[in-house]
Amino acid sequence: MTARRSLTPPPPDMSGLADDFGRMRKMREAPAPAPDVSPPPAPPSPEEVQAPEMTRRSWYVTRESADTLRAAVDEVHRRTRGIPKHVIASALFTAAAANADAVARALLAEITADIGE
Repeated sequence: MTARRSLTPPPPDMSGLADDFGRMRKMREAPAPAPDVSPPPAPPSPEEVQAPEMTRRSWYVTRESADTLRAAVDEVHRRTRGIPKHVIASALFTAAAANADAVARALLAEITADIGE
């Protein structure tokens, strides 16, 4: 008689699973890395910010001069797409101050001409 062959396949080789399970267990049991809990950066001190010191002045000027200055601020504001008006006014005052000598000469010439008449 011939030996009867087993119709069931041999059991699979599971020897590598123990290693896999061991590695997975170590990964699960390993402490999680500590989250970065560093404090947020401190806001800059007033010395670091160095914002320009703002001031308010009051001068009596002709309405025409005040309207001309306002129109110039508005025009520059429109053309520069919204640079703050206080920045524009400061720049216009600075430009005017840079031309103070020419303004003084023009005013003196005007006064001298009025006296000579």
